Amino acid sequence: MAETVGATEWPGFVIEPEPNGISLVQISASEFELRSTIRYLGDTGLGELPEEVEAHLRVVGPDTLAVTDLASVPPIFRWWQNNYGRHTPAALIHDRFIGDAEALALLGGLSEVDVDKYFRFMLNELGFGMIRRWLMWSAVAGRTRFKSGTPRAVALVVWLVIALFGVVWLYQERTTGGSGLLPLLLPFVASPLWGRQIIAGLVIAYIGVPTMLLPATLAAAGNLLTAAIEFITRTVKGFKTAAD
Repeated sequence: MAETVGATEWPGFVIEPEPNGISLVQISASEFELRSTIRYLGDTGLGELPEEVEAHLRVVGPDTLAVTDLASVPPIFRWWQNNYGRHTPAALIHDRFIGDAEALALLGGLSEVDVDKYFRFMLNELGFGMIRRWLMWSAVAGRTRFKSGTPRAVALVVWLVIALFGVVWLYQERTTGGSGLLPLLLPFVASPLWGRQIIAGLVIAYIGVPTMLLPATLAAAGNLLTAAIEFITRTVKGFKTAAD
């Protein structure tokens, strides 16, 4: 059982120098400088590790993560989970190692896949429920795979196409009175394209899509509509200015 420090909102973490606050300074529209040191005390989910690896794995601070964009959550999903919140310390530690070969080299052979799993265990320590925790892990796993080289990115895109085809096929089956369940098997059949993170593909297909696809589609449509209205108003204003 990890230690809970004082009245912190982040059980299992020590925040320094202010124990109850993570200090961030916004330096651009989407980037922040980290001014706090964050240490994780709970279960990593990675078994017994050498002390020097643990020392690097559990800590993030201004000297190891100078700039961050917090959690990389697309705008159309921020109704479900914002890019900051209770998960912030876990996201910052995870952010330190993803896409940084030098930082990853300090972990004694652990891969980005292991760091993604570690993120899920930190979320558990923070009190996230199983469904939200596994969905968040699946999302970061997908992002990690997409940024881990062309072959993995292509494999992920192929899986996505197959999974979406299954959704469209299932919709057609339902609307035409068909009873076939074969479309439901497509994400499962294609899930080996996720490699070691095969469960992430299954979680997204069978939990994420049914619960999040429609709201995300509506959010995307709303964003596009807002952008269209803004474009029209700027254009009309430009015409009026030119006419004057």
